[in-house]
Amino acid sequence: TFETVGRSGSLMRRVARNQTMFEQVAQRVASVLLPNVTAREPKAVEVHSLTSPAVLSMQVSASSVARSEGTALRMKVPTDWNPRNLFSLATRQHPLVIGAPTQYSTHVELTLPEGFEPTKLPASGTFDLPCLSVRRQVKREGATVVADQSYRLTCERLSPREYPEYRAKVEEMAR
Repeated sequence: TFETVGRSGSLMRRVARNQTMFEQVAQRVASVLLPNVTAREPKAVEVHSLTSPAVLSMQVSASSVARSEGTALRMKVPTDWNPRNLFSLATRQHPLVIGAPTQYSTHVELTLPEGFEPTKLPASGTFDLPCLSVRRQVKREGATVVADQSYRLTCERLSPREYPEYRAKVEEMAR
């Protein structure tokens, strides 16, 4: 299940009017969250109310979502936004144009099959800079791994002088 508000919610409401486009967008959404995924049976659960999040439901299958590392399987926690994409350059000569203030939040619950047990989870962490706040909390609740992640961008642009500090914090959190 995928819930979205704002520009993404508006997009979901518009594409839900055309089943072919809706299926393509569902596939793209699934591909952002999981590598090599196939989305099936996308359903527009809620796309009419402007006061509620747009809700998309689909079945997904991903044969390569986890990789073997010795006797363990390793899987990245799905997220819909990666701040590393913004901060890919080592240095900047011109300001980084971020765009309008934006917030991304992801809540993921991964229920493990019987007999599987999480042995290592990503570290929880937080950092707050004047233009970017990042929060990640990952915990185990029985056979389920719960990850809450949020990224908040509040400035339209960063100067080349500010950029290195932001890039260092983003890299630290990604590790």
